[in-house]
Amino acid sequence: MFRRDRSASGTSPGIVSPGAVSGGAVTQPGELPLVHRMAIAYLLTPVAVWLLGWFHWWVGLPAATLLGFGAWSALSGSWRWRRPSRTTVVLALAAAVWVMVTPAGGVFTVSDDWSTHRAILLDMTRGGWPTYPVDHLRDSPPLLRYYLGWHMAPTLLGRWLGPAALNWAVPLWTWLGVALVVLLFARGLPTLRAALLAAGVLVFFSGMDVVELALREGVPDAARMIRDKLDPDWVVPRRQNRTLNMTTTSASPLLLEYQSHNQTLSITPQHFLPAGLAALLMLELRTRRRFLQASGVVLASCLFWSPLVATGLLPLAAAMLVGNPNARHVASWQNVFVALPLVALIALYLASGATDFDRGWLWELYDDRLQLVGDILVLYATEFLVLAALLWRLDPRIVRNPFFVASVLALLTAPLYFYGHFWYSEWSLRFSVPALVVLARFAACAVVGRSSGKHARGRLAYRTLLAVLAIGAFTVVWELGLLMHNPRLMPYETLGNSVLIDQHFMDETNKTTRTVPKSLALLLRNHEVDERRHDKGTLLIRSAWDVYLRDNRLVYAKRRCNRGDGQARTRFYVDIQPAGPQAPGAGGEIGYDRLTFGLISPKHFRETGGCVVPFQLPAYDIAQIRTGQIAPDGRRLWEAEAHLRPQ
Repeated sequence: MFRRDRSASGTSPGIVSPGAVSGGAVTQPGELPLVHRMAIAYLLTPVAVWLLGWFHWWVGLPAATLLGFGAWSALSGSWRWRRPSRTTVVLALAAAVWVMVTPAGGVFTVSDDWSTHRAILLDMTRGGWPTYPVDHLRDSPPLLRYYLGWHMAPTLLGRWLGPAALNWAVPLWTWLGVALVVLLFARGLPTLRAALLAAGVLVFFSGMDVVELALREGVPDAARMIRDKLDPDWVVPRRQNRTLNMTTTSASPLLLEYQSHNQTLSITPQHFLPAGLAALLMLELRTRRRFLQASGVVLASCLFWSPLVATGLLPLAAAMLVGNPNARHVASWQNVFVALPLVALIALYLASGATDFDRGWLWELYDDRLQLVGDILVLYATEFLVLAALLWRLDPRIVRNPFFVASVLALLTAPLYFYGHFWYSEWSLRFSVPALVVLARFAACAVVGRSSGKHARGRLAYRTLLAVLAIGAFTVVWELGLLMHNPRLMPYETLGNSVLIDQHFMDETNKTTRTVPKSLALLLRNHEVDERRHDKGTLLIRSAWDVYLRDNRLVYAKRRCNRGDGQARTRFYVDIQPAGPQAPGAGGEIGYDRLTFGLISPKHFRETGGCVVPFQLPAYDIAQIRTGQIAPDGRRLWEAEAHLRPQ
């Protein structure tokens, strides 16, 4: 089924000799194809920016220089350009369409995860590097501590050109990564039709969530739930960016799922991009000496993009070495003297003040072991095992491919360990992404090979494979429908998001470190200066809640939170008196805009601590603000006002 091409891809599951989609460059013998070099450069560039922008010059400059030398063997070569092929152009345009229908495009509905992305992007754009988000509850700010591989390049442009640059920098940077993933995924296919068919498999690849829903809820109830949730009247007030099993699974005490590629890209591009690029690089270049010598540097860079994805790449890295006659080249000076110190530095940064998530073995979280077995079997069958069995039926030799075996083993073991929030496992969601990309590549090769008239055996298995992929594609259609239902532009320059204001308590503590370790503080550029610089904004009111004016927002901060406030479901109110001449038709009087916000429920209070509440001000000039807090019985717990000088 899969013909080997030892000159380029070893045991890669390419249908034809790789090279048809070359990215528009002439490749000399011994050099890596241009699209592969671009993918490696894409993964390494944010790491170099981070080293140069966040650390003292005597740390960052040598480290970035060493990183460049470590990757030079893979990146070097001739750069003679030729006109890109029609397939390359069409696939790049297809990648652009895919990005634009996700929140990364900036047009369609954003998810809760994108509130986090916007907060990080804006904090890094408006603040210094290293970034210390403003904390209204502390005299000294914490350090932003997060895997920033996807965020670095757009924020670099944002710092040079202003927050408005993020409106095009974020889609452009995301599109470049997605285009490289698509080109690598469809590389080596002989026709444009075959390349588009493979790209379609990548975009719509997902588990059979609708089957899982029917198994859990019964066919009549599942059909009713799908019908109700596809009703636009339901989608508008309860818009959710989740897959079917995320919104309907109730029998399990926690969420067990593998996300579709579209879902991972839509909500967490920092996970999808390194998983897709690194997995396909290893799959294509497993026998290339130049890549093997720098493979450790590439994997170390993925750690900065996503630690859990980098862990999920390890089984594929092991598969890359199995039966590889050139495996000895992995023991290069680049992988020893560049990759290992880079891993140590990134680990020092990411481990400083990290949140202690819930963790443990899956069976420790189940009281009913029979239910555990049932949930695991349903997960395996609907997400990947049926698909893997069909691929094996179409080509029994596939079990000799170490990448196929490693992917299946990774997907079998991923859910057995729980690490993440109290209701779903970050470990299984992110660890599984590289293996799913490889499995999708095998599925695409099977579909393309059979559609081109090859491999006459297994007609029933092939039709069943198409049915499995089509059932899984329903989930992606569902996701895209929810995302595209309500287009909404949210220009970055009009937003005031911040990590420590917009995020609930778990995200806030996961993305900042309260105390910077001395070993890390000594390396960071301007650490002492930036830690002392702590502009909270203009203090308008000092009362039961301190009220600040910052970035056209009111920020309510309470140093000692009274849990009773949250349990009583109190609310804040704001009366705003506009400045300037009276509005036409106002009858000679300046009216008030009554703006009520923020029902602080017990759940919200537990997540945020109830200590910081933001409110976006209207665009017009304001002369006076009267604000306070009201109890459920109508009592005013406190009230204060502030006069502003019109702009």
